[in-house]
Amino acid sequence: MALENGRLIRIMSRTDSELHILNRKSFFEDYAFSKNHLNDTYGHQFGDKCLEIIAKALTDAEKNIMSFFTDMEEMNLSEL
Repeated sequence: MALENGRLIRIMSRTDSELHILNRKSFFEDYAFSKNHLNDTYGHQFGDKCLEIIAKALTDAEKNIMSFFTDMEEMNLSEL
């Protein structure tokens, strides 16, 4: 039971309670682990290339999200 409670607490501490996705702390912990694993296993050049691809994907996702919210704001303003 204690192990199960500990696991539940860890999950809750790593998850945003409203969005049910990993929170910022979890993201950076996972990033650090992945970076070290990639660098140690495949070398720094490969690890850097993987992180570059991930950074581009996150940047593109952010642009899409911002575009979505801008479009939503324009739709709401035009209805007034």
